[in-house]
Amino acid sequence: MKHWDVSKLDVTQIPMWQEYDFKGTCPNEDRPGCYALIEGGKVTYIGSGASQGHGIYEGCGLGHRLRGYLQYDRTQPAATLADRRYKPKYTFTSLHTIGFPRAYGYMALALESFLLNRVPTRDNKHRPGGSRSGIRKAS
Repeated sequence: MKHWDVSKLDVTQIPMWQEYDFKGTCPNEDRPGCYALIEGGKVTYIGSGASQGHGIYEGCGLGHRLRGYLQYDRTQPAATLADRRYKPKYTFTSLHTIGFPRAYGYMALALESFLLNRVPTRDNKHRPGGSRSGIRKAS
């Protein structure tokens, strides 16, 4: 098994949860990782994006997965991609991600499984005791 020795890593290399402010690209968009959708201070959905991708999507990580949850906010035009604003397609109000180096992409799936067994969520379908309703659409 391969894992990193935290005592030998620079603090910038240690995977940490980051909140997305719905502006520009998502944190960890180019890495495999996990994400949590939050509404009213409660985690409503936990997911992962660990695909290695291929072709033009190689190395897309979480970014490709999270595009399905976000839409471009045309009410706030932006001159650059970094300034582009997004809004949720569903009812969540906050999105958090954690990314792993590509060689440790399997950790995203392990963390997702760990969290789903310990954090109650409203919208995860595929876990014991989970809701079958799916993620709620924004009105």
